[in-house]
Amino acid sequence: MALLELIALFAVARVLGEACERVHVPALIGEIAAGVALGPLLLNWITPTDSVKLVADLGVFFIVYAAGMEMTFRGVRRIVKESGAAVAAGSFSLPFLLGFLVALAFGYDAQVSLFLGLALSLTALPVSVRILTDMGWVHTDVGQTIITAGLLCDIAGLTVLAVITNWGALTGGDVGLTGRVVLQIVLFFLIVFTVEHVLAAREGFLAKRLVAGSQRLLSRGAAFSVPLLLVFAFSLLAQGLGLHFVVGTFFGSVIIAEHVFPPHEGERLRTSIGAISDGFLAPIFFAYLGLVAVQFDPSLAALFAVLLLAAVAGKVAGSYVGARLGGFQSWSASLIAVGMNGRGAMELVIALVGLELGIIGGSVFSLLVIMGLITTFMTPFALRRLAKIPRPRSETGPEPGP
Repeated sequence: MALLELIALFAVARVLGEACERVHVPALIGEIAAGVALGPLLLNWITPTDSVKLVADLGVFFIVYAAGMEMTFRGVRRIVKESGAAVAAGSFSLPFLLGFLVALAFGYDAQVSLFLGLALSLTALPVSVRILTDMGWVHTDVGQTIITAGLLCDIAGLTVLAVITNWGALTGGDVGLTGRVVLQIVLFFLIVFTVEHVLAAREGFLAKRLVAGSQRLLSRGAAFSVPLLLVFAFSLLAQGLGLHFVVGTFFGSVIIAEHVFPPHEGERLRTSIGAISDGFLAPIFFAYLGLVAVQFDPSLAALFAVLLLAAVAGKVAGSYVGARLGGFQSWSASLIAVGMNGRGAMELVIALVGLELGIIGGSVFSLLVIMGLITTFMTPFALRRLAKIPRPRSETGPEPGP
């Protein structure tokens, strides 16, 4: 039965995604609509079971894997130094503050208010990647800034989540918890950059040996499975240190792309990853976002309206200011600001954690799910519309799109 539901979800997601593509709308809109239609919100034919969630998580993995394969550490470091950190700081801090203050104004306690602020501050990296891929912007400075800043937002968000979920221990005097969380994050990046430097040492001697070794394997598909296992290892490392596996997937795939399979040898690998992601797993992931949508509680209409306004205005304004401080001119900064507004994946993960731990109730969880879906729907339309506005002649530099 689970297999039949998965096949049905995939088929409908592909059909609606294709229909959207034919009218120049990103496929993810149709794929999310498939989940909404088949899920508990409308027809109730398919429920978000553990088996569907597992496949959706694989979709997240391969979407981020494919994005990381298009980047290099040199490029990431340059963007973080030039603009990514500034964009992430503005994009995270302003919506977090607004969400916290709004929740306090509606009578929620400090823990719930911090949690709602956190939910507003996240950027859905897989959603952003898919939108940028659909628009052909992954390779551009604007696209890579959105991806890098989104990753930094998620790192900050997961750090804050560790504090919020242990709020009782912190307020009870266990101040060592925050230091332990920071230490885990520092340890993760120390390991990542150590591996990167080891592979780069002696003109990539170790990386070349790894490539040569995988090519000598007789089993079919070894050239695909060896880098896949390496990226899985980084994902597990991140998860084991309290980070979301997406963080490990991203950095692992960047290392693979830069050192293990350079561009002239890795094109076949990129094609394979893209086929698995775009052709199968990504549609199921986005359909899963529609599956977990639940009925809206009318009593929360006022809170929902104010939080949605705070989420959109805070994210766009904070990202725009950060991009301007990072050196982008107004037109490109506007594209980054709108591109950072997509949520969905990470927000849903955070919302589920809050629900399972009893930080928020079912009605607030429903509010966060619907808000995530709305911003996910909004972002590609707004980004495409903004991209059609002629670039001011006074602004110089490379175009963000193809």
